[in-house]
Amino acid sequence: MNILLLSMSTFPYLGNKEDEKDKPRRLRKSRFTYMNNKVEEYYSQLEPITRVLIENGNKPDEVIALCTKESTTEGEYRLDDDKIDTKSPLGFYISRINEVAGKNNKIIYTKFPQGEDAYLDPNDIKSKNMAVAEIALYLLSKKNSLKNNEKLHLWIDTQGGMRDVSLLMNAVVSLLKTSDIKIEGIYSINYTDGIGNVIEQNDTYHIFDFVSGMNEFIQYGRADQLVKYYGLNNKSTNANIPALVTQMKELADSIMLCDLNRFDNGLKAIRKTLDEWNENNESNDVLLNIFVEQIKDDYEEICKENASAVDKIKWFHKKKLYQQTLTYIESNGPKDWDSSGVLKFSWIKGIKNDKEPSQTDMVNRYIGYAIQGIYEKMNESHTEALDTLLKEGNDGLKYWKTNKNGKKRKLLKDSFNAINRKTENGKKKTETIYEYKVESEKNDVDENQLYKLIALYKLIKLERNLFNHMDNGNVQNNDECKNKQRMQIDKLDTLIDSYVDTCEKLC
Repeated sequence: MNILLLSMSTFPYLGNKEDEKDKPRRLRKSRFTYMNNKVEEYYSQLEPITRVLIENGNKPDEVIALCTKESTTEGEYRLDDDKIDTKSPLGFYISRINEVAGKNNKIIYTKFPQGEDAYLDPNDIKSKNMAVAEIALYLLSKKNSLKNNEKLHLWIDTQGGMRDVSLLMNAVVSLLKTSDIKIEGIYSINYTDGIGNVIEQNDTYHIFDFVSGMNEFIQYGRADQLVKYYGLNNKSTNANIPALVTQMKELADSIMLCDLNRFDNGLKAIRKTLDEWNENNESNDVLLNIFVEQIKDDYEEICKENASAVDKIKWFHKKKLYQQTLTYIESNGPKDWDSSGVLKFSWIKGIKNDKEPSQTDMVNRYIGYAIQGIYEKMNESHTEALDTLLKEGNDGLKYWKTNKNGKKRKLLKDSFNAINRKTENGKKKTETIYEYKVESEKNDVDENQLYKLIALYKLIKLERNLFNHMDNGNVQNNDECKNKQRMQIDKLDTLIDSYVDTCEKLC
C-alpha cells in the first residue's frame, strides 16, 4: 500500500491587472521537471511530486494532507482559460490529481487533523505536536490493518504548506522508525531559471539519523543507530563503515553486556584511532569529522593511558549506567586499591593447599575479616548501615571501628587466616587453609577512610545483588512501585558518589 504524506498550500494567486479588478484572481501557472525529463505545467503547488509518483508507477492509494483552515476554505479563482471556479486549495489539488490518475485509479484523500472543523494552527506548537502524533497513530493503524503480508510504503512531499513543514515531516519519520513502515521516498523541489526540479531528499533526511546516532552514543554509550545509518548509506557493506564507527559499536556492545575486559580493549582501540585522527584523511565523511572532537571530549578521561577504575566508574555513573557502574566497582575496585598501594594483598604458603589464591579470594576473605560483627547489621538494613557509615563524628566512627563486643578492631594487621568449614560425620570441623597478609604502602593512610572504603565496597556488592534481582515486594500500586525504585536509585547514587569520593581521598 502506497501512502503519500504532504502539507497543503494555499492558492498561488497572481495579482489582477488594472482591467480585471472586478474578476476573481488568476492562479499562477508554473513548470516542473523530474530527472531532466520533459517540462510540464502545473497550478497547484502540490501537483508535481504526486504526478511524478503516478507517472513512475507508484500511484498513491491514499494521500494524507496536513491542512490549515486557509487550505480548506473555498474561494473563487481563474485559470488561463478565464473560466471561473470555486474550490478550496485542497479540493483544487484533488481535482487536478484525479485528472492525471484517471477514473479507474481511485485515490483516497484524508485531511489531517481529522474532523470537519479541525485544522492545523501553524502558530501553535501544541497543534503541531497533536497533528504529528495523530498522523503517526493513523499510519500505524493502517499498517496493522493490512493483510496477506502487504507492506505499507510511505512517500513524503516536503514542498508545500508551512515553512517548518520539513521539521514536522521529520518528526513523523522519527516516530515511525521502529514500526516497520518503509519510507520509500522523500521529495522536494528546487527552482532553476523558473523551472522546478523534483529532487529526492532521502540522503538529507538520513543526516537526522546520523545526528541522533551520535547523540545516542555520546549520551548513552549505544551505537545501533550509527551502524544502521552507515549500513543504509553503504548498502550494508561493512568495508565502507569507518573504523571509528566499528570500534564505537564494539565498545557499545561491551557496555551492554557488562564485559569489562572487552570494554577496556575497546577503549584502547578508540584511543589509538582518535590519537591518529587526521581530518584531511577523513574528508570524505564530513559528518563524522564534526563529531570527532565531541567524542574526544566525552571519552577524554577514560581513554587516557593512565585512566583508573575510578575514572571509568564516574563515566558510567554520569551516563546513569548503574549495572555497569556496580560491576566495574566490584570487579576492578580491589585492583585499583592494589595498584595505588592503599591495600596490598599477599599470601603465606598454604597450610593445607599449595594452590595460589586469586586476588578476588584474598579480597573477599579480608573484607569478611574487616567487617566481622557488623555484616549482620548490613544485611538487616542497608539503609541504616549506609546512614551510619556516612555520619561524621564519634557515632559513625564508633559504629565502624568496634566489633560486636564493643572492642576496637585493628583494620590493618600483619596477617589473617582463611578459614574453611566443612562437615565430617555430621560434625562441623574447622581448619586453616591459607594465611593472608594485607598492608598499605601509604604511611599516612587514613584508617577512618579505609574502614569506609571497605564497608562501602561490601554494601555496593549487596546492593548490586538486589539491583540484579530487583523485587518490588508487596507494593500496592504503580506509584508505590515507582517510589520504591526511585529510592533504590537514590541509594545507589549516594553509595557510588561516596565510594568515588573515598577512593579519591585514599588513592
